[in-house]
Amino acid sequence: MKSIAAVFLSILIVRAAGDQSSSWFPLQSNLLPNSSTCGGDAAQPKILSGVETVPSELPWMVMLEYCSPGGDSLNINCSGSLINHQYVLTAAHCLTGQKLGQNGSLVSVRLGDHDTRTRIDCTRRVCAPDAVQMGIDEIKIHEEYVDGTPNFLNDIGLIRLARKVPYTAFIRPVCLPSAVGLKGWQSGQQFTAAGWVRTCDGARSPTKLKVGANYVEIAECRRRYASVKIDVGNSHLCAGGRQRVGSCDGDTGGPLMAYRQGVWVLAGIVSFGHGCDMINWPAVYTDVFYHQSWITSHMRP
Repeated sequence: MKSIAAVFLSILIVRAAGDQSSSWFPLQSNLLPNSSTCGGDAAQPKILSGVETVPSELPWMVMLEYCSPGGDSLNINCSGSLINHQYVLTAAHCLTGQKLGQNGSLVSVRLGDHDTRTRIDCTRRVCAPDAVQMGIDEIKIHEEYVDGTPNFLNDIGLIRLARKVPYTAFIRPVCLPSAVGLKGWQSGQQFTAAGWVRTCDGARSPTKLKVGANYVEIAECRRRYASVKIDVGNSHLCAGGRQRVGSCDGDTGGPLMAYRQGVWVLAGIVSFGHGCDMINWPAVYTDVFYHQSWITSHMRP
């Protein structure tokens, strides 16, 4: 592991009043980068099943660091996505409730990392700078998220970093759907999920992995999960369902992405699933398009 900050910032959980979620298409916020800045990736966008990324690939991906109850170590158990110089988008269940009880307090965010085993990540004799460890200024959780519910409704939250992080080749924001004018998802849409996942073989990957996943119609997804008494709603996005291919636990809070108009767009946030992406059981994500107005209304300069 890289060096651990000696002092951790306290966390303020702010639950703002009023439901800002909406399925309509909001205007692009001036706090969000446009497509000339966000979603850029030096690597080719071709997606293969379960392949390792290179250090400069998907540079918006971050690790959430939790301080163990004893205070003597950091645990990484969730991911997130950088959306501007100071905000990370992740799952609400990574920020409160059972997750904190299991892993300790969320104290920092690690940006620009690829391989958790090494201090400096290199590929083909090209090395990335040290990862950046950033303290946390504030956390906002969707006010209608209820921890412990089986369908993880409104499983979305924002982390405001202690200070603005400069963009580099290894730290850049992902685009939200509004940056490229997307108005929803259609049949045949292909996505990519990524993270430092626990694979279906049981071992947690020390390096950032990516995997392809196909869009699953919400009606089909709803029918499948109804059989186990879980209500999938319109604020969910479903993808995957091919046996042993897809996101698994360990990359929770991380991104589901679509490659559109030459940039990567954040489509969903890893939320929950049934087993490890078993056949005919798609993973369920928080739909970022549905929650865009909530995101922008809870950000500040």
